[in-house]
Amino acid sequence: MKKLFLVLVATLICGACMLTSCKKEDNLNVSEKIIGKWMAASVDGQAMPTNEKKVYTFISTSQAYVSASLNSRPDVPAVWNKQKEVAVAISGNIVTLTNHTDEHTTVVEEYTVTAINDSEFTANIKLTATVDGTAVKNEEHTMRYVKVTADYSEAILGLWECQSITGGETNNDDNARLEFLADGSYNFYRKSETGFWALVPRELNEYFVDGNMLCTRWQAAGEEMSYEWWEIASVEVGQMQWTALRKNADGTTTFQQGVNWLKATPRIVLAAMDASNVILYDNVAYTFTYDADFRLTNIYEVTNGDNYVACDLDFVYSPGHITLSGFAEGSDIIEECTLDAQGRIIEWNHTNIPQSNNDTISSTTTYTYYPDGHLQSRTEVSDGGSPLTTTYFWENGELVRCITGDNTIVVEMVPSDAPAQSNFSYFGYPQYLDELCPDGVFGVAPLHMPATRTLTAYLNGIPVYSNTFNYTYTVDAGRLATMQEEGGPSYTFHWGIMK
Repeated sequence: MKKLFLVLVATLICGACMLTSCKKEDNLNVSEKIIGKWMAASVDGQAMPTNEKKVYTFISTSQAYVSASLNSRPDVPAVWNKQKEVAVAISGNIVTLTNHTDEHTTVVEEYTVTAINDSEFTANIKLTATVDGTAVKNEEHTMRYVKVTADYSEAILGLWECQSITGGETNNDDNARLEFLADGSYNFYRKSETGFWALVPRELNEYFVDGNMLCTRWQAAGEEMSYEWWEIASVEVGQMQWTALRKNADGTTTFQQGVNWLKATPRIVLAAMDASNVILYDNVAYTFTYDADFRLTNIYEVTNGDNYVACDLDFVYSPGHITLSGFAEGSDIIEECTLDAQGRIIEWNHTNIPQSNNDTISSTTTYTYYPDGHLQSRTEVSDGGSPLTTTYFWENGELVRCITGDNTIVVEMVPSDAPAQSNFSYFGYPQYLDELCPDGVFGVAPLHMPATRTLTAYLNGIPVYSNTFNYTYTVDAGRLATMQEEGGPSYTFHWGIMK
């Protein structure tokens, strides 16, 4: 009887302990406190390297999303998941996450939460991975997660220039720019010796941000996929800071990295242009350089066949003035341009000194503008001769007609869908100082290149000659890529970013 009494007492004590334990687990309020975004912080008491971290977003007690970019070993398939949905089951302090990574593989993570508050939780985790029902991995760890309240998915958009790096080399450096786009892609630029931020060609540039976790991957032609991971520490007032915990080569010890970025204002300029089937030469290549204010400082033209330098012109700027000097087509060139208060050219004095000892040629050209800023007229007087005026007509921001002389030559233009920014003009503007120069040098630029240009010559009001020129274009990233004149020259445009 006494033995039975002791068993009964022991049973009651055990039951009381179990009830106490259950009550304690219930007091954690896991199902309530787990809602939100959590990033892995440590495993088995050791800080977790940034490239091994995952972010879980719990929407409800039955639904969550996981973001992870993992590329730990060559024999393990890489993971690239931005907020992939996983199934959730919560029972007391046990949170079970089931992730069907593909049609064959299932990963189950069972978290036994031991502590949780508004900023972090710790849990013992059992991870089981199966392929077609066969277990291929079983792991147990103690994990700590921290609550993530920041969301940098919008703040990261735009162009950023690397300012400094601490803690070791990365794939970025102080000669790098990253342009994050809203579609999950990004552009990578490097600065050339001439000051251009040139786009680095790649087949793929992708990124995603979840909370403060930034994952990037890229692949160049013929190369393997590369990955890099960062934690965004802050984004404020045009400044962005990244941090990351990395493993040393020994695979055990770690070090901290940091990158500081400055928000940059992208400015697209024409870095170079290739021309084929031109009148004087078969193939010609142009390169352009600019100063810190995006003003053209040099045009260099060379024929691709015999490397003959056809043009080398320099620009010098002073208040209200531009001086152009150099060499072009066998002559020394000196040009003086006077600007108005809006920075537009109002007078252009040109002197051409042939190197063959022929007579020097000089001319003066004046310009007027409509109240809306578009070019209105261009009048040229050469060596004291009679003035010749070209008048420009615009409709809805498009240049549609140029008339030279007393209705002697009329050029009618039909605009295309191709943008007309920063390229040699085919609108009757002077060539050298066209849209390659600062904004406004010839007034407001047209919106588009012409699809057709019909030139008609008149004699006593009667058309005696007419010809139509047709153009086709390709556009890349909103900018002109190529231009082909039917039966005439073709052009390829190369763009760069400054500042």
